[in-house]
Amino acid sequence: CNLVNVSVALTPTAHGDGGFCVIPGSHKSNYPCPDEIVKFEACQEVTQQVPVSPGDVIIFAEAAQHGTLPWVAEHERRVALLRFAPHYFAYGRAYLNWPEDHFDGITDAQRAVLEPPYNNR
Repeated sequence: CNLVNVSVALTPTAHGDGGFCVIPGSHKSNYPCPDEIVKFEACQEVTQQVPVSPGDVIIFAEAAQHGTLPWVAEHERRVALLRFAPHYFAYGRAYLNWPEDHFDGITDAQRAVLEPPYNNR
């Protein structure tokens, strides 16, 4: 598994509140997920919402079919989402084309952490 996500709950999520959901075992599928499932229009019974307390951690592979159910709780939902990948994988779409002044005032160490993925040859 090359792409791993870690979600740290900062606020509680009870069953039925919405928030993080996953289709268990979907990371093992060799077939694309049908659009009806992706759009949550079919097979809703296989999708599981994960209740959490502050400090709970959910570790899941990017290959798992996952998403967020509509939030219906009274309080705000807060999580810290960390994504881990080999240095040569681009995990997101916004690594490049930041204006140079976007990084004004940060240290060299902070700039190093924000570097886009690359592969040394």
